[in-house]
Amino acid sequence: YLSVNALTITGGLTNSAGGTFSLGAASDVANVGHITNAGSISIASGASLTVSGASAPTNALPGFVNTGIVNVAPGGTLTTGLTYVQTAGQTTVDGTLRAFGRVALVNFAGGSVYGNGTIQGPIMSNAAINIGDAPMTVGQMSFMGNYTQGASGSLTFDIAGASLGQYDQLNVSGHAQLNGLMTVDLLHGFVPQIGNNFDIDRKSVV
Repeated sequence: YLSVNALTITGGLTNSAGGTFSLGAASDVANVGHITNAGSISIASGASLTVSGASAPTNALPGFVNTGIVNVAPGGTLTTGLTYVQTAGQTTVDGTLRAFGRVALVNFAGGSVYGNGTIQGPIMSNAAINIGDAPMTVGQMSFMGNYTQGASGSLTFDIAGASLGQYDQLNVSGHAQLNGLMTVDLLHGFVPQIGNNFDIDRKSVV
């Protein structure tokens, strides 16, 4: 278990299965060269984790590789100058996950994604994305960039009523290209009526 207030690691951080890396206070700041996570990483409101990629191995694009659990709380920020890659495990973004730079990419290659926050940068997904903090909950998520969903990806929208705030919304600032599966779950016995409209995706989809 590692809890920090201010931390700089010029090389890499490996958080093994069973390990916990916590930025648990608003003043917590960590700067790391690159991260491999198979354990649990949490970023509290007001805390920030920056993955510079400066010391990433030659020809290795990932700045952050996740096969464990990553939780970014509302007001928390996770930033990488290279890519964020998840091949298994779970990422929950209630704050901000940001990828920027020449090779920036958020690549959800597997696992699950939840949240009510913002993901910035080009996004590719072959994972299961469910808006909100858990299955069968209503939420809103923003993708600030282009979103491409692959053949193995899935996107689930939950609908509990016809009013705004009673159904999931995904706001995409760029282009959205969907392959794979899109599922709509009706919650709490809700039955749509003729004439109901649900603006679940606030961007044109191709």
